[in-house]
Amino acid sequence: MNQKKLLFIILLLAILLPEKEVKSNIQSDTLRIKTMADDTAKVNLMITVAEELRDFNIEQGLSYAQKGLELSIKLNYKFGMGSAYKVLGINFYRMGIYDAALDNCLKAIGISKEIKATNLLCRSYNNIGLVYFARLEFVKAGNYMLKGLKIANELNDLTEQSRILHNIALVEFEKGNINLALKYHLNSLNKAKIINNLMLTGYNFCSLSKCYIKLIKYDSAKVYLEEGIRIFKKMDNPNLIAMAYNQYADLFTHTKDYSKTLEYANMAYKIGESIGNKYMRMESSDLIAKAYLGLKDYENSLKYRTRYYEFSDTMKNESNIKSIAYIEAKFEYDKQLKDLNQKKEKEINHTAFVAKVAIIIALLLLLVSLVLSLFYRLKSKTNIILIEKNKEILELNHKLNNINITKDKFLSIIAHDLRSPFNVIMGFSNLLYEDVREKNLENIEAYSEAIQNSSQRTMDLLKNLLEWARLQTGGMGFNAEFVEIVGVINNAAELLADVANQKSISILKELPANAPLIADKEMISMIIRNLISNAIKFTNQGGKIILSVEKKQNEIIIAVKDNGIGIAKSDIEKLFKIEESYSTKGTQNEQGTGLGLILCKEFVEKHGGKIWVESEVGIGSVFNFSIPSIGSNNKY
Repeated sequence: MNQKKLLFIILLLAILLPEKEVKSNIQSDTLRIKTMADDTAKVNLMITVAEELRDFNIEQGLSYAQKGLELSIKLNYKFGMGSAYKVLGINFYRMGIYDAALDNCLKAIGISKEIKATNLLCRSYNNIGLVYFARLEFVKAGNYMLKGLKIANELNDLTEQSRILHNIALVEFEKGNINLALKYHLNSLNKAKIINNLMLTGYNFCSLSKCYIKLIKYDSAKVYLEEGIRIFKKMDNPNLIAMAYNQYADLFTHTKDYSKTLEYANMAYKIGESIGNKYMRMESSDLIAKAYLGLKDYENSLKYRTRYYEFSDTMKNESNIKSIAYIEAKFEYDKQLKDLNQKKEKEINHTAFVAKVAIIIALLLLLVSLVLSLFYRLKSKTNIILIEKNKEILELNHKLNNINITKDKFLSIIAHDLRSPFNVIMGFSNLLYEDVREKNLENIEAYSEAIQNSSQRTMDLLKNLLEWARLQTGGMGFNAEFVEIVGVINNAAELLADVANQKSISILKELPANAPLIADKEMISMIIRNLISNAIKFTNQGGKIILSVEKKQNEIIIAVKDNGIGIAKSDIEKLFKIEESYSTKGTQNEQGTGLGLILCKEFVEKHGGKIWVESEVGIGSVFNFSIPSIGSNNKY
């Protein structure tokens, strides 16, 4: 596809804002802005005016959008900032300044995600798709448009559905899929008619016309195009009228009626000049040059061909392309840097927690020393009292020693198991930084994936460390309630189904109709998820896992059985012990710390139950745990 044909389609892609009867409202809105106080209502009206001006005066529209952004920042009005970035992005797009367009659209997406403004996010995805379309990057354009369409479908927003379907049709047209483009246009047109949206209806008529020109069905093309022009004239929208005139000129070029081509292309050029739309003038110049060539007026043909290339070079220069690549990379890098800073902050908080524990232990030791000193000074106390107090001190020292052992293990886990993933993160971050700085984008995806995987492992470890620390310090309460264990098991299996499917592992269930318990639902859920996750980790591709529940008189036994690699008898003794913290890699080199099983043991014991494992190397393992049933003599 040549550049001239593409730019015609770019004009059609300007479907970004809802239909409004705007021309009569702009003047009154601008007057209202001058009398309003600096608040969010003023921001919203500024952005509305910026949108209204898109088809009449782009530069003035940019001015209002910029003022709306500045006031939003002053008021810390996040939605206003996101909306202003969106309008700035699409206005820069229409002017052919793609780097500024992409930068503002990405900022709109960032704020939309932060404040969960799904409609704004939908529109911003569509706008970025348009920027990539203009750059001939059709795969990226289609991907962003599909993201927007997914949100529009979730919101059941017919306007956005129609708008994005139209744009996807244009992508398919440029890829040469004319029949598929027709299908998307008709779907978009149907939705536009349901909501009585004249702008979207007119756009689809014009786009259908272009498809029929491609299929050499000029009569059908003319019918659809004339209907589109009728609608745009009814709306009194100069940008849309000029766009349709250019397409009419293109139709006459195909039918070799070059005088008509000149007539309509010149009208479009003048309108484009009056509203500051470079796309319009560039396309008109191309059509005028073709018409003069057909009329054998070579001098004028060369004149307008030169003018076409001047517009084209302005909008498609090399620095623009490089700026876009830099903005894309910077957006991804800033996002990853933010994630790393958050993880670093959590690590610092954990270190502070350990330091506080150490200080408390030191204070306890100091307190013990003071108590001992007081005892020795009390000469009136009997030897029996001294012996009893000494026993208490020895017991306290024993507990403190255990706390020290636990603390040392805690620090060991942090020092050993956190160092490795953070080394990976820092290493690949440095590589990523160097490649971005040198604009070598070839390995960015691989580096990002490595950082993501390592970050996820670190986060999983931090979660387990947090839960374990809360248990040790009494920060985790016990919330007893009625629990239906069968439902908890089903939910856990469903949550982990995707992970099992990745290894083609079947999860089977041998469950009774019901098995009620009085327990802490969150703890029980965590135990079951941890055991199923471990079973998946140590089961080979195509294996199976069986979940079962056995009712007994005073307890209920839950079992997670796998046909995985099994555990050696010498290693079984190391499970469930913080001082041992046994861990090994899964069948696909999945990593862990063994802390999850330690948490399971402490959660089970809080319920007055027990946990044990039966395993044979090469055959598989069965992890069992028991919980006292309703009516048994439980103490919680």
